[in-house]
Amino acid sequence: MNFLVPEGGGRSFAAMALAGLLAASSPAQEPYAPRGSRETLARLDQEVQGLYAEVSRSVVRVQLPAPRLQAQRAAELLKRYPELSETTQEMLRRQAATGEPSAVAHAQTHVFISTTRPATAPAGGGSAGVSDAHSAPWTSERAADGTTILTPHGGASIVIRHGGSRNEDGQIIAATQSSGSFEPAGDFAPNDSGLLIDERGTFLVPKFVDAADFAGHPARIAIDGVETLADFVGSDRQSQITLLRVRPVEGVAFRPAGLAANPPRVGGLVMLITPQNNSGRLVVWTGNLQDAGIVASIDGSISGFVRFGQFFSARAAKPVIDQLGTHGVVRRATLGLGVAMVRDSDPIRRANPLIGTRPAVRITTVDADSIAAKAGMVRGDVIFQLAGEPVGDPPTFAAFLSARTGKTAVEVLRGEETQILTLDLPTLEDGDNK
Repeated sequence: MNFLVPEGGGRSFAAMALAGLLAASSPAQEPYAPRGSRETLARLDQEVQGLYAEVSRSVVRVQLPAPRLQAQRAAELLKRYPELSETTQEMLRRQAATGEPSAVAHAQTHVFISTTRPATAPAGGGSAGVSDAHSAPWTSERAADGTTILTPHGGASIVIRHGGSRNEDGQIIAATQSSGSFEPAGDFAPNDSGLLIDERGTFLVPKFVDAADFAGHPARIAIDGVETLADFVGSDRQSQITLLRVRPVEGVAFRPAGLAANPPRVGGLVMLITPQNNSGRLVVWTGNLQDAGIVASIDGSISGFVRFGQFFSARAAKPVIDQLGTHGVVRRATLGLGVAMVRDSDPIRRANPLIGTRPAVRITTVDADSIAAKAGMVRGDVIFQLAGEPVGDPPTFAAFLSARTGKTAVEVLRGEETQILTLDLPTLEDGDNK
């Protein structure tokens, strides 16, 4: 029985798998004759349900705060539009002072700006403001330059520039309608997923969130069907990891995920849990999945995370998790170099067969008298491995570096030959980033 696997990122294998399973369950020489039996499909259904249930019980839905840019944006609006009402100005002042998490989420509600309604008309219903029952929490005002500012209570403002001008009655003329798909998301608007990693409720989010973005506030989360709060533990910009810890919840036992020792094999079967809606799907792993989410092996362990073409393995995450959990920061040597991912489409892969499909990063800069320079590294070198661990992107390189001190071997391709260089990494007492 042969399968044709399409090239590119991980693709849904449902049609292929089902066809293969049905073919395997019936003799090839007999014509298909439905008899009401779906035993093979039933087994497949049970296995998929079991895998999803096992993985999803360790997934945390989390509402991460907007970056500090939101606070800066609110301050700019206050300065630019002094004619806004006191209510709107107070909302913006709160955003500028605290950088509160945005309460804006994508949905099916539409914002419609009328070309005829006077600027003094109140928001809420009709053709000015939000066009359905979700409009109540919003304040809508139009500034003198024709810009409409929508401010949800407790969330980030939306600025709509619809063009046109005003007549003597204050009506917008010669303008076009503007529409969007925003609505106030209420108190809890999950915008990402995390993964429980211990019984204390510590969970990992595969992106960097600065401590200052939380502004001293806990994050709102949902775990095992219960909404609660989680506190910031630490984050690492280089590896793009943030740790939070769930506050104790009576009657809820935390069930951490098992982290796989190795990444999935190319051509193998994995389940991807996406952060947008916590949905899951089975895919054939190619190592280049153009999506975001948690990657689970068919045994239920977590292989790692995909981040739109980058794969960050659970193995690479382990030293970062350990340091963030213990110190709140990651301690790693400053090498004095910059690296960039060698993507699948990079011409160097076709030009140099020694690279082929191997994960790799290219050195883009090397500082004089740095640890990297003293090890003999030069710009243009391609790094395959650090201390025997494959490194295919900067976050993975930074993660494995955080676990190393002393003499550390690096496999480098220079021209048409590979060589082993040795980094002399110091022992660090304080956080120091590559």
